[in-house]
Order: sequence, then C-alpha cells, then structure tokens
Amino acid sequence: MNMRYIQPVPSFQQEVFRVEVDGTPAYAKRIVSDYSWWTFDDTDIFTRETESYALLNGMGIGPQLLCLDATRKEFAVAELPHLRPGKEAVETFLDNLVILLERLSRLTAPNLQTYTAKAMAALFRSRGEQANVAPVLLSEITQMLNGWHDVYGSGVSYTHGDLHLGNILSDGSNVTGVIDFEETIQSLPVFDATNLSWTVKVVFGEGAYRHFKEAYEKSSGTALIDLNEWGRFCHLRGWIASCYLKHCGSAMLQEKARNFMSDEEPQSHP
Repeated sequence: MNMRYIQPVPSFQQEVFRVEVDGTPAYAKRIVSDYSWWTFDDTDIFTRETESYALLNGMGIGPQLLCLDATRKEFAVAELPHLRPGKEAVETFLDNLVILLERLSRLTAPNLQTYTAKAMAALFRSRGEQANVAPVLLSEITQMLNGWHDVYGSGVSYTHGDLHLGNILSDGSNVTGVIDFEETIQSLPVFDATNLSWTVKVVFGEGAYRHFKEAYEKSSGTALIDLNEWGRFCHLRGWIASCYLKHCGSAMLQEKARNFMSDEEPQSHP
C-alpha cells in the first residue's frame, strides 16, 4: 500500500491531511498517541486499528464508513466546524443532528437482528446517496468487535459509541453521514447526545449548545447530562484506566495515564 502526502486540511481535530492511497484520493489522520481507551496492554493503537479494519474489510465493509487504519481515514473531515457558517446554517445542522440521534435511539437491541450494515448506513444518512457496503449482519460486527455474545432481548439501545463532530459528515448545514462505527456499543442514547453536545459547545459556542440541548430534550424527553458532571465522568474514566494500567499496562501507558490525570480541566473530547 502506497500513500502520497498532498496537503493539510483544516479540521476539528487539527491532524488531517489530503493524501492518495494507491492512487485513490483519501484523507489521512496522523497518529499523535499510541494510547486508546480500548488499549490497556502493550498493543499500540496502530495495531488495534489496523486489525479492526482488516476484520471489517474481510466482511465487506470498506473505509467509506470505517477507518482504513490509524493513519488513514477516508472522508474523516467534518466540514462544518472549519467553514464557520452563519447562525441559521449552524442551527439547521444541529436540528439535523437531533433527527440523527432520534434514529439512533430507536435502534434497540431486539431490532438489531433485522438490520444489515447497509441498512445501518442508510439509517444514519439523512441526505445524500446510500453508502455502498456489503449486507453484513450487525450481530457479527457487535460480537466480533465488542465481545458481545448475547446482545438481544435486553431492550437497551445500540449507540455509536464515539459520536462527536469529528465523526459527523456535513455539506455545510445538512448531516450527510456518520463514520467510525468500530466503537459501537450497547448503551443509553443520552451518552451519545451528551458527548456530541460537548463538541458542539467547544466548536460553536454556548448559544449553539443551548439550541442543541433544547431541541434534543424537547424531541427525546430526556435531559442531557450536565457537562460539569460529564467532565467528572470523563476524569473518573481516566482514573479507572490509570489504576488498571498501574497494575496491568506498560510503563509507557502508565505514564500517559498519569499525564492525563494531571490535567486540571476536563478533556474537551472524551
């Protein structure tokens, strides 16, 4: 596999570059750390992401939805944050995010058996052409990536797992797609919504956050988690991870965990 660097791309994550992979235009995401919430041993994030991609690619799911590996992501640029559109476009975009979250919250465990990966891709795309992926049962993805062996019948929701503006695709005001489903888990929809609301506030400011919060709570009937509490939760997660790493992880990862816990402010993206 050959990758040719072209130019940096302004993005929410500030680490994206235009590249060509074997002659095909793509976006590259530069590795800035080998630490991951899903990596509590000496397996670095490059290896983990590469293996995840190989597994999914073997099931027919291409990088148009998921990551090629930790250094290359196709279409992994959320356009809206760096275009800085007007208030009307931002609110249209946020209202479309609420619609997306409603769809996500209705995707409950008893229904998963009837959804294919292609249906899931269609479900999360409010506009634009459908993603071209093979019809693979979600149960296979769930069990193989997240270790679930009996996910049905519990009635809990099926969430994206890492929903933030960096994983949202947009044409400027509309939501056109969602990427990075490899951390999808069974969880409460409000976790996705709160995680997303955090980056809405960071990128678009307090007014946009209030608009999103009001629209989501009115639509779902569920209150978002207070962001101060969300920050404490994120630090708690870091504390738990650091305790685990102290006993089980490498010295390098332990040091990264200690550095994380030394931050006084909550992380802007959990």
